Amino acid sequence: MEQPRLTEQDRRILQLARTVLEHDEQESIEAETTETSPDIIYRSSEADTTELTEYEQFELAYTDIRYSGSDVIPLIRFLQRRGADILVREDYVGDVSDFEEPDWIVDGIIVRNGLTLLYGESGVGKTTFLLNMADSIQRRVNLFGRDCRQGTVLFIEQDETGQLLRQHRDIMQKPNPLLVARKDIVWEGRHFCVDFDNTLRVCQADVVIVDSYTSLGIEDITRPESGLVFDELRRKARQYNCAICIVHHTSLSGRPMGSSLHIAKVDSMIALNKAASGDGFDTINIIQEKIRGTRFEPLTLRFYHTTLEMRPLQATLKDQVRELFFAGTPDDEIVSMFPPTQRSTIRRYLREFRRS
Repeated sequence: MEQPRLTEQDRRILQLARTVLEHDEQESIEAETTETSPDIIYRSSEADTTELTEYEQFELAYTDIRYSGSDVIPLIRFLQRRGADILVREDYVGDVSDFEEPDWIVDGIIVRNGLTLLYGESGVGKTTFLLNMADSIQRRVNLFGRDCRQGTVLFIEQDETGQLLRQHRDIMQKPNPLLVARKDIVWEGRHFCVDFDNTLRVCQADVVIVDSYTSLGIEDITRPESGLVFDELRRKARQYNCAICIVHHTSLSGRPMGSSLHIAKVDSMIALNKAASGDGFDTINIIQEKIRGTRFEPLTLRFYHTTLEMRPLQATLKDQVRELFFAGTPDDEIVSMFPPTQRSTIRRYLREFRRS
């Protein structure tokens, strides 16, 4: 059987190896063993390698692997670690089927290596919801019906002080532990401060909650250039194999403040809206406004301000709309009863009920 020949690419790799491993070309055994057929790969499994240089041992291993038809990538990685400038196609280009399914840490809400934008008006219960979420992740228990993977959660709390966050935790008695960054995280025009990388590196959290987007020191969040912040956050999520959840506020229209480009750059967007108020509690809805994965119906919770308890209600948002619809309430009146951010969802429910 004819043996495979060394390609030009093989030759370049061996030449790089010779340089990286600081081999004296005149001592090479390659010239002796391939003198008559320099482009034929020779088999050297029986060779005595005790007197060979590091390069010569590499050359023998490389040619053996090429002869057997096995993958030379492990040897390429060895050279890369030693400083060789070798480009590997699979590092830059691959078939889409090679990519793994999204790793949802909280089903439909928090995804590893991705971004979640969670927003709502002041006082709606964002911090309380996030503390419940952190507790569910760390104990691997259900979050209001959503499955959770176990992991570590880090709060970068810059809207409130660490003391206020501790008060929240002490009232709720969860989560425990509650990890909080000690350093301020600031956007410095084109990149984040070095303290951000250092914090992510030493903590190695699975989920990082940034509270809030406006606390990062961005000059103007309405300009499209502010989208660079989200690009950099995504790179950080991939670099440190974590999920990043950005807490944000609403504008007067009830939508997230700033450029609409932010919405395009996140994997999941969750809105917290107050639907009604009672004696010492609010009824709030958790609405999935953008999703690249599992979809779920809005969650309806009762939020008690004194105890900071969040309790799921039996009546979901869809149930509320259904009751109003079949009671004969006009569509426009039903829509007007709910916050602006919920109205597209309400109209979708009304179309479903009308078709049925």
